[in-house]
Amino acid sequence: MISHFSIGRLSHSCLYALSVLAMAIMDALAKGASSVPIAQTLLVRGLIACTVIVFVARSAGFESPVRIPRRAGLQTLRGLLVAGTVATFFLSLRELPLADATAIAMIAPLLLVLAGRLVLNEPLRPAQLLACAIGFAGMLLIVQPGGAGAAAGSHGGWLGLGTGAWLALASAVLYVALVLVTRVLGVSSPATTTAWYGNAVVTLLCAALLAFQGWTPPTASQWATLAGLGIAAAVSNLLHTQALRGVEVGQAGTLDYSILVWAALLGWIFWGDLPGPATIAGSLLIAGAGISAMRAGARAAGGRR
Repeated sequence: MISHFSIGRLSHSCLYALSVLAMAIMDALAKGASSVPIAQTLLVRGLIACTVIVFVARSAGFESPVRIPRRAGLQTLRGLLVAGTVATFFLSLRELPLADATAIAMIAPLLLVLAGRLVLNEPLRPAQLLACAIGFAGMLLIVQPGGAGAAAGSHGGWLGLGTGAWLALASAVLYVALVLVTRVLGVSSPATTTAWYGNAVVTLLCAALLAFQGWTPPTASQWATLAGLGIAAAVSNLLHTQALRGVEVGQAGTLDYSILVWAALLGWIFWGDLPGPATIAGSLLIAGAGISAMRAGARAAGGRR
């Protein structure tokens, strides 16, 4: 059982790396389910995630997460942000290659650095600011506003960006808001309760939408894809939660960028999408900038101790 795991730091690092791989698989399956209405995709994902969270909590001897948590209003807002973050990214996958959408969304850690300064009044070192500028340059290299890149769209778009690029950027911004709200919540509720409630909000929201939109029966292959997506999401969540008990924050942040490699590999295997030179160069700039910003922040924190 999860509560009985006794593993070293290296094992926690491996668990975190596996959680990133599971997330990349979930994203690939979401792209494979592009023909399924997004509300149905999120509904199945949420139902499976809620079920797995309850099962794991009970198996580990934790109290049942099925409850109305403390600060329910803020928890509900967090659930809505989860829905928005996942929905916008999944929709971006219907417009962009997996590697491009993932690379654009990975601008989120750099946005968090800026949000920490603007919202939480955290210190911002010049090295971090420079890293953010480099990361944004990498993103622009991928989206190529007004150019011929996939993210620009076949007919261009607002500020020269296509729908897919804007959706991936929206997902990154919503993710930053999600992290900030989660930080405000702190330890007001157990992690399992917060995770279950957030997924329950997503599930109920999608069920309400489908009550008006109607249900489109998925094919057998679509059901299999949706089930795999939900399982991958649950596995990623559980591995991520367990790994964070022992992995160093800086190491975790570095491992997050391995999703760029997995996205490129899965996109090539399933759709034959080979990242172009601009996507590869932009991804390297974003990953390098994100890791540099994280390490600069860690050094600053260490210097204040």
